[in-house]
Amino acid sequence: MIPDPGAVDDREFRVVQGILAVGLLAAFVFGLPWIVPVATVVTGFGALFGPAGNPLHAGYRALLGRREIGNARPLPPVAESSVRTLDLLATGLLALASLGLGVGVSGIGWLVALVEAVVAAIAAFTRYNVATALREQLRRDRE
Repeated sequence: MIPDPGAVDDREFRVVQGILAVGLLAAFVFGLPWIVPVATVVTGFGALFGPAGNPLHAGYRALLGRREIGNARPLPPVAESSVRTLDLLATGLLALASLGLGVGVSGIGWLVALVEAVVAAIAAFTRYNVATALREQLRRDRE
């Protein structure tokens, strides 16, 4: 099996999703709606250009790189297509949330942002990718 050159280290994937989840939850708790459009742009870069274009992934690689941490064996890397799909879902949800917050429907905007925070937290804690699961379900429904 040929390794995916764009694959993302499992730890990098989990840290980035954790940062996104915590950032969105903090934005809600502390009433900082400007974080939502910033997160939209960040995930949008990831959706367009892959993990290399996402500033959170770039920051992880600059700070930690591919260092071995502890004695634990790392899990297999996450496919680039899977990471991009999750970024695409995040961008869509956060764009909708930003729109809601921008036009004064803050309840709906925060609800959608919190849904994305939960999706990111699920990915960070379990490595389960909701976006990839949805994509696969849509493929099966078409067949």
